[in-house]
Amino acid sequence: MIKVGILGTGYGKIHAERYSKMKNVEIVGIFGRNEDKLNKIKNELGLSVTTDINKLLLNPDIQVMDICLPTELHAKYVIESLKQNKHVFCETPVTYSVNEAEQIKTYAMKYNKNVFVDLFYKFSAPHKYTYNLIQTGELGKPLSIITYNRTPALWGDLGLPNIVMDFMIHNVDFIKEIFENPEKIIAQGMGDNKKALVYASIHFNNGFSSIESSSILPDGSPFCIGYHMVCEEGMITYDAQFGKQTNETLIMHYNDKVKEVNFKNVDELDEVIKHVLQCVNTQTKSSLIDIDNAIDSLRIVEGINSSMKSFQ
Repeated sequence: MIKVGILGTGYGKIHAERYSKMKNVEIVGIFGRNEDKLNKIKNELGLSVTTDINKLLLNPDIQVMDICLPTELHAKYVIESLKQNKHVFCETPVTYSVNEAEQIKTYAMKYNKNVFVDLFYKFSAPHKYTYNLIQTGELGKPLSIITYNRTPALWGDLGLPNIVMDFMIHNVDFIKEIFENPEKIIAQGMGDNKKALVYASIHFNNGFSSIESSSILPDGSPFCIGYHMVCEEGMITYDAQFGKQTNETLIMHYNDKVKEVNFKNVDELDEVIKHVLQCVNTQTKSSLIDIDNAIDSLRIVEGINSSMKSFQ
């Protein structure tokens, strides 16, 4: 039985709902500052709640601390949890700076604990299919990726520069899996504190990529994600819309053939949490969502924000 503490009542409630449906997991308690939200969670999920964060931080029974606090608080409470001999599962982005993330890594190594970061794109069915296909070499080496995510203003503050840290970072993490060692980043953005549009071009030593992230779609528009990858021996195109109507297609072109790939959709958060619990249970480090992966993506994100500033 793995015992979990949760910090935060926003995404924390969503995480709690997932844990509650899984076997061999016990939620020891949830911390929050809003008593109305806590009482709602207590009544709906039957869980212990508290406004005293130390009741969870100092509880020696908790093995995993799930942190869903505002990003500016992540580093402080990730490090405090590590000091209290707990593994940590942290929402994305783990921090707003590489320096803070490096501090987290130092403490994780010092206390020999894992820090898992919710880089959930790695667990979506189309992304896993594409990544595994690239690994087999069936389509040859990847040469370029064009990827996008577009949304109305539904997800909180996705203005400049938060849209890069909070939204584009998942595209960055996917691209980073395919290519290595970014050599040059050119980015431009437009928008205000609420809505924004950012284009980023990232040159790697073995390929080229571009990303569009937008929160300027009109109200009522679907949430859209997708990518187009060109390889030596073929190409892959994924397009999806989620809203009143959901439509997903994943198409491969290779050897003068066109193949539409059917895949079973999964709940990415469920898959991430299962992965975290498996790593904790088997006392192994994640090669997918550990602090090193998060730091690598943050470095590129910082490069994108820096490039945008040079064009302003």
